[in-house]
Amino acid sequence: AQGCPVALADSSALPEIGGAAGWYFDPESIEAIAATLRDLLDRHEERHRRAELGRTIADGFRWQAANDRL
Repeated sequence: AQGCPVALADSSALPEIGGAAGWYFDPESIEAIAATLRDLLDRHEERHRRAELGRTIADGFRWQAANDRL
């Protein structure tokens, strides 16, 4: 929601929440974590695109939206 790029473990509900906005890594692999962070840092335009996409995804997780669905 803040427009920050995010690197997330590819486990639990994180991929479901982050969708296409996140960079995902195997949380049990130091090499995978490092490679994902390197990719996130090196790809300025993609980082910006995913940060904007993250704002759109975050809009779907508002309290009012949850209330309306309930």
